[in-house]
Amino acid sequence: MWLRRGVQHPLQRLVPIFLSSFDLGLSAVNQGLLSGVRVKIDRAKQHFKDLEAEISAFLSSHPYTLVVQLEATSGEHVYRVSVNAEIPTHWGATIGDITHNLRSALDHLAVALVIQNGKSSKTAIRETYFPIGASKETFSTGKIKRAAPKAIRLIERLKPYKGGTDLFYRLHQFDILDKHYLLVPVGAAHTQVGMTLRMPGFDDGEEIAFPPIFFAPQNRQFPLKHGAQVFRYRAGDGPTPKDGDVQCAFTISFGDGQVFDGEPVIPSLKQLVDFTERAIDIFARHIFKCEW
Repeated sequence: MWLRRGVQHPLQRLVPIFLSSFDLGLSAVNQGLLSGVRVKIDRAKQHFKDLEAEISAFLSSHPYTLVVQLEATSGEHVYRVSVNAEIPTHWGATIGDITHNLRSALDHLAVALVIQNGKSSKTAIRETYFPIGASKETFSTGKIKRAAPKAIRLIERLKPYKGGTDLFYRLHQFDILDKHYLLVPVGAAHTQVGMTLRMPGFDDGEEIAFPPIFFAPQNRQFPLKHGAQVFRYRAGDGPTPKDGDVQCAFTISFGDGQVFDGEPVIPSLKQLVDFTERAIDIFARHIFKCEW
């Protein structure tokens, strides 16, 4: 059937509908490729949520308190830590589960990139990992060589190596450490000391309490041990605190040699969870063309 110029063929009206359906179908397929990635991320987030609740409950039970002593030789009031409860060792396993699932999510992402490029043999899948290097010089994309060039270029732009985007490297090191020993956190590096100063009122009036002041200790200790000194002061003629006026904020931190040395556990892990999910979202939008 011949149509006059400018008259639309009836089938042309179906083209946008067909293309839209094709895009939706492709998006569904790509989301399917990322299903394993989603499972790993969701599992890491659930472990994180559980750990966060446990640490919050633990700190609410006041496992660390301050005991003040008057030091006879110096005349100073010395505040020391009293450790009233030990950190549960199973937290180390939970931390390992979080970091391993995050690292595994990146490897699942790498496999999805390879499969999307038409390489789905057992050998291709078995030999594929998300590449993370110890330095820019030693970084290689060989473990994901079967992915499309566009995907490889995106990985290179993300600089997943130490000295580039360091959080990739930190996550990788966490996963390696967890394979060799339990990453039990330590209590409790004190983050700040608060003190309320008081002085007698004028003309024998009501005692004057000044607004609390807060300052960071010069040496944040981790792990804190029973009897460790936190703060000391010498009472003078001016405003002085009473025994209960000195407070210390404690947190649960990573120990020495645990990648985030001395850093609080919950903020550090949340940073890794959020970072990994954002990295995956970049590939979902730019390579797989689907919502993450």
